Amino acid sequence: TMDETTVSYYDSLADVINEKYPQGYQVALIKSEKYGSLGLRAQNYQYLAELGELNHNSFVADIGCGNGQFHNFLKNHPDYKNCRYLGVDCCEKQINNASNSAESYSSSFFCKDMNEMLMAEPYFDVVYFIESIGYTTNLDVLAKTISVGLKTGGKVIIKNPIKVVHDEELDSKYQEKFADIEKEYGYGETSLGMLPDKSVVEEIFLQNGFEV
Repeated sequence: TMDETTVSYYDSLADVINEKYPQGYQVALIKSEKYGSLGLRAQNYQYLAELGELNHNSFVADIGCGNGQFHNFLKNHPDYKNCRYLGVDCCEKQINNASNSAESYSSSFFCKDMNEMLMAEPYFDVVYFIESIGYTTNLDVLAKTISVGLKTGGKVIIKNPIKVVHDEELDSKYQEKFADIEKEYGYGETSLGMLPDKSVVEEIFLQNGFEV
C-alpha cells in the first residue's frame, strides 16, 4: 500500500499545490524549440501527448494525476479534448480539485492507491506516470496490473527524474544525503523514491512482458 508519508504530505498540501502550480507540480522539465510558443510546463504536456500518439479516440489513464493539470491541458487542446480520461490519485483533496475543474463526460477521477488498483480488461491506449512512479511501493504488482489494463500495442509513458547507477557505494552515500529531500516531497521509506534506478524500472517492466 501507499506509504503514509505520501498520503499525509498531499493531504496537507493539495490546495497549496493547486494554487501555486496551476500548470503542474513538476521537477523535470523538457524544453523543446518545437513547442517554443508554449509555456515550459505546457511544452511538457504537449511532448507527452505526442509521445503517446493521442487522438480523439484515445483512452488515457493518468496515475498520480494530482490536481488534474494534465487533464486540463488535454481538455483545452483541440486535438485531445475528446479523448477519454481516467485520473487516479491517493489524495482525496487532489481528486476533488481535479474533478471540480472537469466538465467533460468522458473524464473520471478516483481516489485510489496506485498499489491497490485493479484493471480487469484492456481498456487503455496509454498509461501515464507524470512524476509519480517513485511513489509506488510495489512496482512489480503495479506493472502486472497495467499489463492487464492496456490494449495490445498500448504504451506506458513514465516522466520522472531518474538515476543510472555506476557505483553502488557512491549511490548509497547519495541516498543518505538525499533522504531528507525525498521526505520533503512526500516519499516514504517503502516507496521507489524520488530518483528511481533506471535499470530497476526497466527490468521490472521487461519481466512483465513490456518492450522498453
